[in-house]
Amino acid sequence: MSQQEPEYVWSFPPEKMRHPGRVWLIVGLSVAFVAIAVVLLLLFLPRSAPVTDPTGSPTPSAPVTPNESPSPTPTATSSPAPTTVPTQTTSPATPPPPADPSLAVFRDKIRPVLTDADTGLRMLGTMSGPDAQQIVDQLRQDAERLSDSVAPSSIADDWNTRTDAYLNALSRLNEAYAKNSGIDKAREAAASAEQSLKELVGL
Repeated sequence: MSQQEPEYVWSFPPEKMRHPGRVWLIVGLSVAFVAIAVVLLLLFLPRSAPVTDPTGSPTPSAPVTPNESPSPTPTATSSPAPTTVPTQTTSPATPPPPADPSLAVFRDKIRPVLTDADTGLRMLGTMSGPDAQQIVDQLRQDAERLSDSVAPSSIADDWNTRTDAYLNALSRLNEAYAKNSGIDKAREAAASAEQSLKELVGL
């Protein structure tokens, strides 16, 4: 009796049940990762804004032809500018014109000078030579002060004319004493010129 050989039976392990939820989870994570990558690319890529004209519509950029080559931009060499100290130019201040005095104020101002002129001219009647010339020089200095005084505009022209006449009369009187000739006539002319000044201001 022959021994019976064992019979081979093919057996397969039981199939594992697939979990569809895990598959969808992997797919969702992949889609989320791709979406995040796209958003990051859009955020960090430089975007060129279209040029707009004054009406607000975008202006198309000029087409670039193959023959055009960008011209090199010249590089400006910065050289240190010379430091110059600004010089302050100030024009001399022009003094304001003197105020127009009233006749009464002007009269009180020149009264002492004309009073001294009366005294000096009377003294000359009894003097001669160098002493008389010294008095005449003093009278001329006083007459120049009168000429430089600012007279009221109402008598300014007459005042300038009469002070010039008084100065000329004193010069002729000085020459008369130097020559010792025509003294009386020159002294009377000087006294008359001085009297015309007093009449002009009411003295």
